[in-house]
Amino acid sequence: LDDSVGEQQLREALEAVGAPLPEALRGRLGSPCAVGGASAAEGEVLREVLAQVEDVLPEHRPLGSAAPSPDASLGHPLRGVSVYHLGSDMLRDVDAVGLGPQSRVYEVEPVVIRPRGEKVRCPRDGLPGAAYVDAVTGVDHAGPATFMLSYTWGYTIGDIVDSLSAFCERERLNQKSTYVWMCALCINQHQVMAASSAKESDDLVRTESVPFDHFRQEFGDRVNGIKHVVALMAPWDAPLYVTRVWCVFEMYTADEMDVKVTIIMPPREEDALRANLRKDRQGASDVIRKLGAIDVQHAQASVPRDRECILDLVAKGPGFDQFNHTVGRHLQNWVVDTSENYLQSMFDSGTATVDPEFMLLCENVNKLLRQMRHTKRATDIVEKALSLMEQSDCPLTVDRANMYRQIGIARREKAQFDAADKAFAEASRIHEATNTMESAEGALVLLNWGINKVELDELDGASNTFACAWDIARRLDLAGTNVGGLLHRWSGILSFKQGHFAKAASEAGEAMDIFRRTGYGVGVELLFEAGQAREQTGDFEGALEALEEARAICESKKCSNEDRRRRIET
Repeated sequence: LDDSVGEQQLREALEAVGAPLPEALRGRLGSPCAVGGASAAEGEVLREVLAQVEDVLPEHRPLGSAAPSPDASLGHPLRGVSVYHLGSDMLRDVDAVGLGPQSRVYEVEPVVIRPRGEKVRCPRDGLPGAAYVDAVTGVDHAGPATFMLSYTWGYTIGDIVDSLSAFCERERLNQKSTYVWMCALCINQHQVMAASSAKESDDLVRTESVPFDHFRQEFGDRVNGIKHVVALMAPWDAPLYVTRVWCVFEMYTADEMDVKVTIIMPPREEDALRANLRKDRQGASDVIRKLGAIDVQHAQASVPRDRECILDLVAKGPGFDQFNHTVGRHLQNWVVDTSENYLQSMFDSGTATVDPEFMLLCENVNKLLRQMRHTKRATDIVEKALSLMEQSDCPLTVDRANMYRQIGIARREKAQFDAADKAFAEASRIHEATNTMESAEGALVLLNWGINKVELDELDGASNTFACAWDIARRLDLAGTNVGGLLHRWSGILSFKQGHFAKAASEAGEAMDIFRRTGYGVGVELLFEAGQAREQTGDFEGALEALEEARAICESKKCSNEDRRRRIET
């Protein structure tokens, strides 16, 4: 197999022609080896594959032909450094100057990155001083970029290398033929320093002397040329990435240009996320809410002028609400998908158990999926968990009651109200049998059971069930929490159905106050309910205020629920 075509390039070419990568070649691509080193069968399969992709992969050399110059991409604007080089040569150079993996990019740049090309003539302009990537030779070390890394110079070299190595392992990419375009290594830092006396910078290494429009144009060309942006996030629960205006602008631009976006994190951060999912009932959900509330207007840049220009572009283009929603959605999906993949891997490998930590993991992933409106995927998770518990004949526990509650919620969301009622009844029975009804979990079972009774129009039953839930919430001091907010909201819906409109309006107002105070957020449905109730009491100004706020949320998030939009407009 010729070493100019790695597995990633061949996969993408095959995808372009709608053909799969043959099983015989998986794991064999991307490492330099002569055709004679492959079996006859592999050689034949390879010839067939290359014939399929000849039109979309014009630069591959015919089998058996002479190898290209190891520096064929030297000076090319999309030339990148291999992941192998970063983890070997670069880390050795970092150690040699007394730094280490914990050193940040802005610390490494002046003593390792810039000096590498100091005595090299730049192949792009012929002047003394080259970019790091143009001072690196050999196809194992540099070549046409596989993807562009979106990151901040505040990240450590160790985190960058570990994240990229883990990504290559997960995607079965050869590190020697996977090339990364990184601004610190691929922009000529000698030119940057010559243009300004600035000592440090981050993001796209901007200086006051380099025009913003020039950097923006180059960035757009780069994204469009490479067509794959890999964004590095760390720490998982408060990424430094979202605090840098260039980073969030890069992600939005990649989305707008419809190129592939992949989010990765250091292995230790992935471990931290997994530990949180197994031990913290609220942590991941709180992070999802925080990422959904990202605001580019709070992000910073090393060069103030850059920040002003980017914010001006956003204001004149998509607007801040749409920009924030697009970036926030990417980040939220990253956390949810990573969490779901972790749980699914345990089911698939047979390592799933009925211990409390695993049950909490199932509950948390189910909750994250429901937060992001992935109802079917959430239901699949709780169905599997419940099946596992029943097969294991595990004792009656709070975890089992919680799982029945989640099953009830999933079935209610699918309008299977009778089946949901049975699930809530079973959860309640388990709490009674284990003397755990007097708990937050017990209050949540009664809350959700009451909601289901409202949906079934069993209004008296719902009223009694809510009353029991309120008693527990007050005794446990939960009335001012989100549990209390949900009880207020559904008590308001029940009151509206009973024709008690003043009480319905009051309950909706209490719910909104609690959700705003806790940061849970006031949703469109609650605002619509408040508007309806206020209208029935004659408070038309209050009704209009609530409905206009609901409409604004719909418009800012480009709500696709046409029925909801029509109801609000009406």
